[in-house]
Amino acid sequence: MKIDLFFLVVIILSILHILLIEWKSKIILLLILTTSMLTEIFAIFNANFSINIHLLYSLSFIIHQSLWIFLLSKICLKLNVNLIPVCIYILFCVLNFFFIEKTDLNYLNFVIGAFIYLILFIIDSSKQLRLENLDYFIDTNYLLITTPVIFFIGFSFIFSFRNSTLKDIMIFEKMDLYGCISLFVNIIYYSLINLYIYRQRKLNG
Repeated sequence: MKIDLFFLVVIILSILHILLIEWKSKIILLLILTTSMLTEIFAIFNANFSINIHLLYSLSFIIHQSLWIFLLSKICLKLNVNLIPVCIYILFCVLNFFFIEKTDLNYLNFVIGAFIYLILFIIDSSKQLRLENLDYFIDTNYLLITTPVIFFIGFSFIFSFRNSTLKDIMIFEKMDLYGCISLFVNIIYYSLINLYIYRQRKLNG
């Protein structure tokens, strides 16, 4: 509970941080952070809202992953194919909801979304390496699309072993493997987001 509240505060501060700057792509990042904020709020106060927590997280996965895939596609791919990876992902999520995981927590929404993102990220990075475009890797846009990589890898690892006892292994006295990975990847995730916002502010003067 304390960790959830901590990251809720971090998300809110990140949103306030992003509102201080002006650049045309900030709306997508703002939507990503807003999705995370609302998910944390509803999850923390779930007893008061009386909502289906599985449905909440399943929908949050879809929105969060779709926005990141769209942002990556927008930065790296041609304009006319921006929505193709997103549409493929959403189609999978619909099929998953009706035929695979159904009304349970849709872990596969997160894992497949992360997989699509990481494949596109690797393809783009490899392409820029082949072109020897080294400036690309120090650009703020590359920092932005790198931001969720560790986040996606960490949670995909946990969700892939959700039915095993692996995630319940105690790492510290009061923290299991899931909690440890969650804390680690979230710290990196939100630190990189704020680093990107800071660098964007400096570029915009």
